[in-house]
Amino acid sequence: MSDITNYDLIIIGGGPAGYIGAIRAAQLGIKTLLVEKQAVGGMCLNWGCIPMKVILESARQYQKIKYQSDYFGITGVESKSIGYEWDKIATRKDKVVNQLVKGVEFLLKKNKVQQVIGEAEILNHKTILVNHQEIKTDHILIATGSIFSPLPLKKKEQYSIWEVQDLLNNQSIADHYVIVGNNPVAFELANLLHLLDKKIIQVIPDDKILPYLDNSLINFLRRKWKKNKIELILEPELEKALQNLDSGVPIINSYQRIAVLPKTHDFTLEMEQTHLLVNANQQTSESHIYAAGDVTGTFLAQFASAQSLRAVNHIAGIQMSTNSYKIPKQLYLSPEIASLGVT
Repeated sequence: MSDITNYDLIIIGGGPAGYIGAIRAAQLGIKTLLVEKQAVGGMCLNWGCIPMKVILESARQYQKIKYQSDYFGITGVESKSIGYEWDKIATRKDKVVNQLVKGVEFLLKKNKVQQVIGEAEILNHKTILVNHQEIKTDHILIATGSIFSPLPLKKKEQYSIWEVQDLLNNQSIADHYVIVGNNPVAFELANLLHLLDKKIIQVIPDDKILPYLDNSLINFLRRKWKKNKIELILEPELEKALQNLDSGVPIINSYQRIAVLPKTHDFTLEMEQTHLLVNANQQTSESHIYAAGDVTGTFLAQFASAQSLRAVNHIAGIQMSTNSYKIPKQLYLSPEIASLGVT
């Protein structure tokens, strides 16, 4: 970071909301500092969407070669000898992620966005603290993302509980997994591991699958999971759902996402359940503090980017509307599912 300690805008978080907002702000001539505690790209690029899609491509190639060679007219393939090496899949995943992270870093540098690695605390609506240094600003944009909340289990020590990144970063893979969740990540993980010939049980802590989807798509998913022999357990009480399962099988937590919030001093931002409450311009209850992305309860990378653009434009005096019905929702399954608009 340069010696500049006064900015027009400080963005906390370098994921799809943070880095897109930072680039837009710099292009508008807004003196911007981007603070990220780990790596630019956030959960989506480093430990979520992108790694999963890279591994999914390997899984699809494996399926085609082993089970569909004859269908595609390819000869000389002995299906019994076809396999895969998880550590090599993981190495390729890391290579792709690193390449994309460097791409984001290049774009930030090209647009002259100042960056600092560290965990920011908000002292007041015009000051943050990072790496023991106070930095002044006219506006703050919180883009710190979300995490999966801990599983509501009374005796967690009885289970082998993994986070999604534990699976994606592990150099080995088990033969059997339990996935807990009723969201795109849970379904994409179940599909991915099925394609790698793993036994999957998916626990839905609800009484309906993906309630935002059209009924026709829900019925399609049910048929697909039955055909793929992915066991679905719909049970709102998680303890009850897990009571008859082997406690030694890894349980992947994809339960529900909650906002990751920077520490604030002497004031509290208004919340709506587990995320920050914002108005149509992405302003929080402190008008100089904006929020975009998962911290606002909108768990889509493309929506996060749109929200950050709206916030930055508002700071610059440019009005921008975002219609949530025009934001596509997608599931990277086999085949993919996407929806747009109302059900």
